[in-house]
Amino acid sequence: MNTKPSQSYYKVYLITAKLLVLGVIGYLLFDKLKSQDRLATQLYESTLHLIKNNYWPLILVIALMPLNWLLESLKWKILVNKVTPINLMDSLKGVLAGLTLSFATPHGIGDYFGRILTIQEKGREGLVSSLFISRSTQMIATAIFGLVGLDYLYGFWWPFAALVILIFAIVIVFSLLNWMSHFNVFARYLSLVKSYSFSTLLKIQFLSMIRYLVFAMQFVIIIKALIPAINFSLAFAGSTYIFLAKSILPTFNFLSDLGIREYSAIYFFEKYSVEIIPIVNASLLLWLINILIPTLVGIPSMLKLKWSLSSKQSV
Repeated sequence: MNTKPSQSYYKVYLITAKLLVLGVIGYLLFDKLKSQDRLATQLYESTLHLIKNNYWPLILVIALMPLNWLLESLKWKILVNKVTPINLMDSLKGVLAGLTLSFATPHGIGDYFGRILTIQEKGREGLVSSLFISRSTQMIATAIFGLVGLDYLYGFWWPFAALVILIFAIVIVFSLLNWMSHFNVFARYLSLVKSYSFSTLLKIQFLSMIRYLVFAMQFVIIIKALIPAINFSLAFAGSTYIFLAKSILPTFNFLSDLGIREYSAIYFFEKYSVEIIPIVNASLLLWLINILIPTLVGIPSMLKLKWSLSSKQSV
């Protein structure tokens, strides 16, 4: 049977879909940055100040950005190995493609499509649960270190109660996933939940903790560069609080977390009479380095996605 016409239509559809997603990403980026023009001006002034007076912290933070995403790619590589072996570079391409697609989707849903569509193997649907595990371990790291910020603000008992709630939430979520995996409608997507050994999960959690410390240190380095008088413990506690707030508060588009970061920064640091504008600028600069630049780098990987729902099969 002649399939050339259908293949031609598919290629046209594929190119159109990719261009549409790329256009949406470009529009959202332009629209949001335009609405943040005041912050953009402040960011420009702070960056110029760093370059003129003390550029080494900025260079160090930029140098740590690849390490940040290589750690995430290593996590994804380990998880994907349950379906098919991939190298670290292919894992990185999937991570960056997912990051780029998440710009145009609510709650980062595009991250699932970007990562999974780079895997052309049978059974890749089960990687939905793998990505959930990756995100969960990163959230656990954020919550654990976030207790430092909570303790700084409220004292010991509040963080202790939060930790107990977190442990119960993790147990409930994984129990629910195991229960759902017994139903056919969910089985194909949750098939890998039970296949990871405890040692593998510990390895993923360890990498998540290291990755968290990398971007927390990036934030602290920028804050210290912009506000030399601030002490390290306050800067670190503030960064853990901001990251926790960003993670638990709802996010509906790719840049709305900037507002959450601004609010949480003001709420935390104003209690210690710290100038807020440099903190907000540090947060925005961190977002620019860790999110915006890798997202732009991930556009070629996103455009190379085959966007086919069928897995690779032998011919």
